[in-house]
Amino acid sequence: MDAWSSRIPESPSPIERPRVRDLLSARLRHARVLLVTAGAGSGKTTAVAEWCKRRGFGERIAWVTVTRDATPAHVWWQTRHALLSAVVSPETVGGDLANTAGPPPVTRAGKAELDRLRRTVTMIGSPTILVVDDLHHLRDVGVLEQLRELIEHAPPQLQVVLVSRADPAMRLHRWRLRGELSEVRARDLAFDPGEVTRLFAQYDLRLSEPQVRALLDRTDGWAVGLRLAAMSLEPEAVDQGIARFTGDERTVMEYLTGEVLSRVPDPVRRFLLRTSVAERLTGSLAEALGGGATDGLLTRLAREDELMIRATSNGGEYAYHPLLREMLYHQLSLEDGALRDHQHGRAAAWYAAAGDVAEATRHALLSRDPEVSVRVLLTMTIPEILAGQGDAAMAALRETAGRVGDPLVEALHDAARHAYERDAASLSADIDATGRHLRGLPADVAEAGQTALRLLGMTSSVLRTGGAGDVAEVRGLVRRLGEATSARTPAAARYEPIAQTHLGVELMWTGQTAESQRQLRAAAASAKRQRLEAVRTFCLSHLAVLDARNGDLESARHRAESALREVGDTPTAHLALAQVSLQQAEFDEAARHVVLGLAASESMMDHRAHLAVRLTEAELLLANDSRAKAAASVARLRAEAAETQTGTPLLRHWMDLVDADARLAEQDYATVAEQLRGRADDLLPAEQIRLAQAELGLGRTRQAEELLQPILAEEPTSVAAVEAWLVQAAVQDHRHDETAAEDARRHAMDLAAPERLRLPFLRTPSKSRSGRIDLLVDASSAPALLEELTERELTVLRYLPTMRGNIEIGECMFVSVNTVKSHLKAVYRKLAVTNRRQAVERARELRLL
Repeated sequence: MDAWSSRIPESPSPIERPRVRDLLSARLRHARVLLVTAGAGSGKTTAVAEWCKRRGFGERIAWVTVTRDATPAHVWWQTRHALLSAVVSPETVGGDLANTAGPPPVTRAGKAELDRLRRTVTMIGSPTILVVDDLHHLRDVGVLEQLRELIEHAPPQLQVVLVSRADPAMRLHRWRLRGELSEVRARDLAFDPGEVTRLFAQYDLRLSEPQVRALLDRTDGWAVGLRLAAMSLEPEAVDQGIARFTGDERTVMEYLTGEVLSRVPDPVRRFLLRTSVAERLTGSLAEALGGGATDGLLTRLAREDELMIRATSNGGEYAYHPLLREMLYHQLSLEDGALRDHQHGRAAAWYAAAGDVAEATRHALLSRDPEVSVRVLLTMTIPEILAGQGDAAMAALRETAGRVGDPLVEALHDAARHAYERDAASLSADIDATGRHLRGLPADVAEAGQTALRLLGMTSSVLRTGGAGDVAEVRGLVRRLGEATSARTPAAARYEPIAQTHLGVELMWTGQTAESQRQLRAAAASAKRQRLEAVRTFCLSHLAVLDARNGDLESARHRAESALREVGDTPTAHLALAQVSLQQAEFDEAARHVVLGLAASESMMDHRAHLAVRLTEAELLLANDSRAKAAASVARLRAEAAETQTGTPLLRHWMDLVDADARLAEQDYATVAEQLRGRADDLLPAEQIRLAQAELGLGRTRQAEELLQPILAEEPTSVAAVEAWLVQAAVQDHRHDETAAEDARRHAMDLAAPERLRLPFLRTPSKSRSGRIDLLVDASSAPALLEELTERELTVLRYLPTMRGNIEIGECMFVSVNTVKSHLKAVYRKLAVTNRRQAVERARELRLL
């Protein structure tokens, strides 16, 4: 600085912060006023001082520091003195302006000093920066308004930097609207990783990246906090020192108490202590903890001191500085431990009402209140874990383990943990221990406890045996929960979708598919209302499996892909997609989902899904003519299912079907007929179709047709119906009734086209009038045609890209509109599409257009 500069404060051991210097320069470049606001110890004075010392652009610097006890006259005198020292030459001006020596005036009015300052400001002729530091000490609104007017009427050569802990009451919005104000906030001054590294190097501490990140998380980049940490750390025990560096560390407490807590009125201090139990605050939570309307107080505190509390990126939320909150919480614990526990109970109730399971769990256990803890564990924590989305709740349980000391709380805590960890043996013991402590609870809590025990027991059963237990028992629980939910019992509403899901899954594996679909749909809808997204997607993935087995392939694909997007890899979702791809003869894609399904099922507790994925793998082997391998795979799966007691009716029927298909492919009709005739009263439609194929292979045409007739009449699923009509076509071929055979094949094609079913045509090859049906099936792409188009159909197809309607097409072809519609129906069926646009796109893919 040259001889005309005023004295700029010196800072102890400043570090290089070119990022901050560049930011200050950029913000002031196009503004008259730069406002630098941040809390105590944020390094704002140091940053501005170092920036002033290194500017080097020819501006004169006038520095004013407002003290706590400064009068208006003192402020105006000090400002004039700084400007004179920085700008005005005594030799040039002389007289009154140069005579600034002596003590500042003691008058409180300060009008004479303000008038002299105004005259001084008008004489500034060279670029000058006036820095007013610690402006927060100047609280007189009238004096602040005089300062604003002084700045507004100053010549353009004067730029002003206002440094304060809070925004001054100077009608800043006017400068903002005119584009004359730039601002630097606490987040701009917070230290970044490189600056932290350089700061600690001054203390001979070399930090690793994880250590730097930990310090930034702990201090929020707060300058004083980092310096205090640097002074407290030992080079040989840095990690331990960082872990110990909290808000209750002595030097931190002393600084925050002196610079923050001692400056606030008693009501605000009480509010800060009472709300320190929460890491984040909203107006509603602050009211619950502070005992009154406090939203305005939060906003004011955030505006006045960002070190104390600041608005977060989530609108309407506020957060204390981490070290300050820890200091406040420690102080609350010292002053009134009972109040601290009571505040945690209030927070638990608020978070429970808001549906935040993890925070409700954490605060309930920190409250050390057995009644609050039991209620939250039974009505929120355990349902969340049973629903498969308990990661956050489990983290809260681990954090608060052993805080209550009540036997029932400890038993529920252990049960929740072992259910999350899928530890069946420990979970069974926890259920027994919990049951002994449920007596004497309020009726609604006791009922929630009994329900939790039943569902925990089902989880334990699935872990041990692959099944939730007796279907009648599960159905009874669902009924009771439905009644309780109708009576508006909150816990029942959370448990109901979980029980419904158990029932729907058990019904699926026992082959009761229609009721399974009803229960799973109801569970998905209930789970959505209760925000149990993991339960809802679990239901979707099982519904997708049922859809795929029934031939509703597009629905299966949509549900399975939704489940994968929302919760990640699940074996049932991949099982459904593998089945869809298999039925559409997209064998490479089916194999990919088999691999993914096997990988996902290794970490899942339901072994039945794992077996089903491997059954799909056997079906793929069969589709690729590896018949012996497919049969051997089914034999291994039968043995494994028997050993693990997971051979459910659905899996047994499924294995029988794959085994029958393998034998039919080998033309071993006698074995298939013998195996299936023995349980004629227990056959599913798909098994009846295999028996019909076997009977036809043995020349028993009438018996084959009798087996098919109930299926053809009812068409229970699209897959079974397509297969049945194809076998019926083979029966008619065997009778040499070509017309009836062609009608049967056309009916099969009509049923197959909407879902692009192709696998049945590969399993049951048949003939057309010309000798065969063209099935241009590529394992890696969609089929070209189910049947070749006639000349008339090709003519209609060529009109589809035009704007002509059906009547106009008929006029061009000299046929009726009904004939055009008949041709269109055939075109759509053969192209496996459902509308005109899709027909044009598919025809272009096939180069027919």
